[in-house]
Amino acid sequence: MPRLAAIDIGTNTVLLCVADRGPGGLAPVSDRAIISRLGQGLDRSADLHPDAIARTLAALERHAAEAAGSGAARVAAVGTAALRHARNAGVFLDEVKRRLGLEVAVISGEEEARLAFEAVARGREEEGAAVRRLLVLDIGGGSTEVIAGEGRRLDWARSLDVGSVRLTERFLIDDPPLAPQFHALVAHARAAFATLPEPPGEGPIDLVGIAGTNTTLAAMKAGLEAYDAEAIRRTPLAPGDLDALIARLSRMPAAARLALPGLEPGREDVILAGAVIAREALARFRMAAMSVSDRGVRHGVIYRMPSPGDT
Repeated sequence: MPRLAAIDIGTNTVLLCVADRGPGGLAPVSDRAIISRLGQGLDRSADLHPDAIARTLAALERHAAEAAGSGAARVAAVGTAALRHARNAGVFLDEVKRRLGLEVAVISGEEEARLAFEAVARGREEEGAAVRRLLVLDIGGGSTEVIAGEGRRLDWARSLDVGSVRLTERFLIDDPPLAPQFHALVAHARAAFATLPEPPGEGPIDLVGIAGTNTTLAAMKAGLEAYDAEAIRRTPLAPGDLDALIARLSRMPAAARLALPGLEPGREDVILAGAVIAREALARFRMAAMSVSDRGVRHGVIYRMPSPGDT
């Protein structure tokens, strides 16, 4: 059974998964996230900030060391929205290769969406979940991916340039935000989701939210003092839950939000924008609730990696 590792370099977070991949699916042995905010100031400057590069390189060094220490036979790395949009992404990618010998594949928004869908769909299959229509909502720092399918079949995938970091930096200038800033953010997110088609088919449909914004919102609803993946999977998010969180967060400065149970340090300034994105997704598809999963792009990467010895 090969032990493989995947690193997902996001706009806000660098994620690592080390897993054994066998006939029954993935058995993660290590799953880590480091908030490095690679996309700091990117929406305004179009360049990666030197401090953000330094933080992210340090996070990658830690993840690479953990992957090696865990016995991973292969390590793959992908980059998403920040590296798709930054003019100086090549500087960062060259430095990663020089320091770590790691080639980072910068993937399109559509490929990011496909990997996320595969991770969720195959995870549900491994858990014995019923085959039914599926929507996956992957809220990142720089973009949001929405994917529709059934079972493992993917029907469409869209990448929207709305993310928690991007929208915070563009709209929420004051802390806490002024009402016109907040309403402009909501209008922008709503307009982005209005471009999406309806999921095909008939019958019941499940909406599954993945990535740090959604897991954080579920942890906040549950009032978790420590991260608990099983508790998060048991905590659905309804529109009313998100409305209550948004109302509370919008009145609080970022520093005060750190006192809220379930909120991971490093997300306090961007969680309001993330909650708005989640609420607008539920509204667009008229969903009564969404479940939350800790599966993500990194798991999709591992499913697709060749085994050691393959050419």
